[in-house]
Amino acid sequence: AIVEKISRSALSHVHSFSPQELSNVLWGIARTSEVMQLAQSHPAAMLALAVIGESTKRIASLSAQCLTNQFWAVAKLDLKGPVVNAFVNTCLPQLRSMMLKEISPQGFANSLWACAK
Repeated sequence: AIVEKISRSALSHVHSFSPQELSNVLWGIARTSEVMQLAQSHPAAMLALAVIGESTKRIASLSAQCLTNQFWAVAKLDLKGPVVNAFVNTCLPQLRSMMLKEISPQGFANSLWACAK
C-alpha cells in the first residue's frame, strides 16, 4: 500500500526529477518488483513508465552510471510498449558511445545482462 501511495504522489513530479533521481526511482521500483508482482496498471509500473519516458527525453544528461542502472531496471521490470521501446532505442547508441570511456565494469556487465534479457 505504501509503494502505491508513494508512486501516485511522485507521478506528477517526474518532470522535475534530476537525472540521478530518475535513475534512483527506476532502480528502486525494479528492486521492489522482486517482492511484488507489478502489473502494467500498478501505480509503481505507471511511475516507472513515466520515469522511462522522461529519461528518454533527457538521455544526453544521464551519466554512464545512471544510464546503465536504468537500462538494467528496464530489463528487470520486463515492461513492454512504445515508451520502453523508445528508451531502449535511444539508450543503446548512448551506451555504445560511452562504452569504453565512461562505463565501469559493473555497468558494462549490467548492460550486457539487460541486452540478453
